[in-house]
Amino acid sequence: MSSFHHALEISVYSLLHILPYLSLAVYCFRRHLRFSKAITDLCSVVMCILQVCLVYFSISLSLPPVVPNLTCLFLYIVFVLAVVKERLGKVLFVLFVFINVAILVMTVSACMHTFLFSSLGDGCRIWTLVVCILVCHLALTFPLTFYVRKYFTSSLPIQGTAWLYLWSIPAIFFFIGFAHLHFYLSYLHNTALVLYNTGFLIVLNLFAFVI
Repeated sequence: MSSFHHALEISVYSLLHILPYLSLAVYCFRRHLRFSKAITDLCSVVMCILQVCLVYFSISLSLPPVVPNLTCLFLYIVFVLAVVKERLGKVLFVLFVFINVAILVMTVSACMHTFLFSSLGDGCRIWTLVVCILVCHLALTFPLTFYVRKYFTSSLPIQGTAWLYLWSIPAIFFFIGFAHLHFYLSYLHNTALVLYNTGFLIVLNLFAFVI
């Protein structure tokens, strides 16, 4: 496989993980941005480039998945907090809601890949993962986008002091889901554990979304 082809597939894979949620987070607070739209867009591009580079070097160096995932998560939170001028609790609440959806997409796509493409060689692994992620975005992220555009805006009718503790609700679901995600990624060869953890995270995210 050529270096260009390898870089291309990792770029597409990385952007599918970050770009939908980055766009949603910025959209939710589009009326409360610290900078102009042009500067915010430029910062978003820089953020995406950092994400791609991080994932590329993580895969090249065969680092454990938890390392790039935690680093990307940290960059994502810092970026949104830097460009959004709004109550900290409200921003964290929105971020953790979207991060929980991202964990669900990662889990379901990994489950699909295990059952549909496990017989293929490593040379096709990332592209087949990309296909699974796209399917999950169509099923999960796109409906969330329509919901956000219609109902979920930065003008949520909740008193300011309530955000001091409300953000901890999706945060708790995140910590549970993140731990199960990386336990799950370590046992993709075990069909029973794959089904159990996928089902668990689907139920967990449904509870998180309803709450």
